[in-house]
Amino acid sequence: MSQAVRAATFKEWGNGRSTAFGSRAMLSLVCSLVMSSVAAPPFAHAQKVQVESKIPVGRGWHPWYEVKVDPDNALNLILCGSRWDATRNALYAFVYASSDEGKSWRVALEDRSSTWVGETSCAFGSGHTAYFVSEASRVIDGVSHHHLGSTRLFTSTDGGQHWVEGSKTAWADYSTSAVSAVSGNVFTFYNNSGTRDVDRNWGSTIGLLRFSPDGKTVSGPFLDATMRERNYVGVFPSHAVALRDGTVAALFFGARDTKNRREYDLGMEFASLSPSSSPNYSIIASTRKCLNLDGS
Repeated sequence: MSQAVRAATFKEWGNGRSTAFGSRAMLSLVCSLVMSSVAAPPFAHAQKVQVESKIPVGRGWHPWYEVKVDPDNALNLILCGSRWDATRNALYAFVYASSDEGKSWRVALEDRSSTWVGETSCAFGSGHTAYFVSEASRVIDGVSHHHLGSTRLFTSTDGGQHWVEGSKTAWADYSTSAVSAVSGNVFTFYNNSGTRDVDRNWGSTIGLLRFSPDGKTVSGPFLDATMRERNYVGVFPSHAVALRDGTVAALFFGARDTKNRREYDLGMEFASLSPSSSPNYSIIASTRKCLNLDGS
């Protein structure tokens, strides 16, 4: 089973305050209502974890990252994300690869197509095929303009050791990806702010891109138009997973403004096998108070 850890920053547009999340794995647990509904697992039969000291493959701040496992060979791991290069004042995307179950790593790919490359995601399919979704913002006079940026899909057919660039499309903010167990298509969910309309009280939605198994073609974006009526100022998908029937699903965290206050939703987005159908979503829990990781 793939395990993922992701770091990110959530921007509170309403008050201009940025709240740093330590990892994306905690994104779905930050609200008090959600945390109260999650039971603590028993640790009586927990496996022992051994941490070995190894020479690091990369240095510097890695604010965004996740690790995925080859379902056909557990020795193959990829760690993808973004790394801050202080010497160049730039954020670059990377893929680190291991073929010995994480005992050693090598830099398999680095995307330097811009001085701000992030919002990445990665996934394994069958036959040792891996995919890396990289978002390159357009930087003008030192300022990043995400809406002018682009999304690139890179593909590896040898467990993540070597990569080639496939298709390219528009910016897909805060992506998470998984490969359908039936079609082999890559499903990428992202925060789509293009549906926001203040006059109509429409908010952001979750967009969906579908990439072909060879990574050469892309279709979409697809979206559930009813989500815009929840008036999200931002809705952030995470932890995309492939289900046995070929459906792909992802959790999401959304912040929305109501008449008197800001409210927060935890939900799930589903995408079917149909090549042209729109995804649909359901709300799992809602709360009026969302806790920052510092407890405020």
